[in-house]
Amino acid sequence: MIFGAPSSFGNWIVRIHGLKAADGNFHAWIERDDNNRAKQQLFNQSHFQSSVDNSYTLNSICCGKKSIAVGSYSAKVDSLAISYFSAAGPTRDGRHKPEISAPGHSVAAARSRVEAEAKVSSGTIMAAPVITGVIALMFAEAAKSGLKLSIDEIRKLLFSTIRTNPPSSPGWDIQYGNGRVDAIAAIKAVKALKINEPVPIQ
Repeated sequence: MIFGAPSSFGNWIVRIHGLKAADGNFHAWIERDDNNRAKQQLFNQSHFQSSVDNSYTLNSICCGKKSIAVGSYSAKVDSLAISYFSAAGPTRDGRHKPEISAPGHSVAAARSRVEAEAKVSSGTIMAAPVITGVIALMFAEAAKSGLKLSIDEIRKLLFSTIRTNPPSSPGWDIQYGNGRVDAIAAIKAVKALKINEPVPIQ
């Protein structure tokens, strides 16, 4: 069932009546309205009530087989949990995404227009470029040694050098992924490789 018709904004209640339910569980996704800036500024993005299970809330663009989905946390406040806006996995078909998390909360970055001052913004849209930058550094380090890294090798090296605690629980976390990025460790892992030495893929 897809609700795609234009409608007014505000608080909505959607009631689902199952004619024949096996377990009573269902998934529902809701998107924000980027076409109306006035609404976006007033209400930010659409969301479910806090009592709802927010797992399986990844956007479809994050769910590619080889793409790297990134969660967001604050690098400025150690005690701050994963960002409240950071979507949770797994994917609808049960795959572990997000795979990694990076600073994306109150990040200062260059503006895309002519203003000289930095822009402070929050979102996984700020966390994803951190991972992109780390991967670029990994490629640069590999090139110095004459190495070419595949996407599987990049993923293996990136995820094997993550930092944990948080997340406190071992293994994959629905919002942190495998853990938090460690740029220095990832680059050192590339530096430790030798030419023609394949990265073991699990």
